[in-house]
This record gives sequence, structure tokens and C-alpha cells, in this order.
Amino acid sequence: MNTIRATRQRTKKNTLEIDFKGLVRQCILALSRQDGAHRLTVNTTIEGLFPFHGDPILIEVIFSNIISNSIKFRHPHETKPTLDIHVVLHADKVELSFKDNGIGIDRFHLNKVFDMFFCAPENKNAGSGLGLFAVKEAVKKLKGSIRVESIKGTGTTIFAELPNQMDNDLKRKISKIIENSK
Repeated sequence: MNTIRATRQRTKKNTLEIDFKGLVRQCILALSRQDGAHRLTVNTTIEGLFPFHGDPILIEVIFSNIISNSIKFRHPHETKPTLDIHVVLHADKVELSFKDNGIGIDRFHLNKVFDMFFCAPENKNAGSGLGLFAVKEAVKKLKGSIRVESIKGTGTTIFAELPNQMDNDLKRKISKIIENSK
């Protein structure tokens, strides 16, 4: 009987309301010992009134790996390394963008950055090639989408969209409240 209950718990979706500002703070604290973490300035902007519900573990994988990459691949000559995180909340989804002013990615490698074990030749010693692969897999499990834009020497922007897994009745109620407040 315990085995059946444990199996049901593992397959049941772990969906909670996500506090994006809190999540960013938590990731920064967890990564604070990473070399160069103290130099990175992270700016978080959140737009929209809808609460977002999703799997907190998978969403943390996304944020943690992208923030870690912004620390790891910051531009060595940049006096103010930054990562701008933009969150736009909608009833049905959240749009995320992570824009840094790091070393960027050569355009010839952009189509490979989400592949398992891929490291750009010039960055072989900097990572395992699993971070963005883990991000892609988390996005895939959440039934979202992800893409990257980058200019070598200028920085990288990662865009992701994740469906809001909020209960449909709650979505309708919140939509009515928002509409009536306009």
C-alpha cells in the first residue's frame, strides 16, 4: 500500500504559486559562493497581475542554471556585469527573458547550446555542458518553449514561455476581478 501511495505522489504534478522575486533571491543566495557571483548585478522586473502556478523545482532549475551561466560567462573586461530578468505574467502563461552583458555565444554555436554536453570550444574549461541542457529539459517538461539570441562579445538573451498551470476556475475569477477594476 505504501508503494502505491509513493508512486502516486511522484507522478502527481507539483504545482504551486511561484514568487519570482523570492526565487531570484534564493538562486542568488545559493550561487553566492560561485567565483565572481558578488560582481554580478541582477535586476528583476515583473509585469502583470496574474499569479503564476508551476512546478517550483523545475522553474528553479531554469533560473538557477541561467543565473549561474551569467556569473560564469561574464565578460572579463566588463566593469558592471549585469543580468536583467524580465517576467511578464499572463492568465495562460509567463514570458521570461534573461539578458546579460557577458561574453556572448558565437552564432555558429547557437543551435547547439541546449545540447547535452555542448561547450563552445573557447569555453571548454568553464562548464560541463549540462546547464542549458537541464534548462531545456525543464522547459520541455513544463510544456513551454525556449530560444536564445546572442552576439559574441556583447551578451546573451534567453527567452522562455511557460504555461500557467493555475486552476481554470481561479483564472476566471481573477480575470473578472482584473476586468472589473479597469
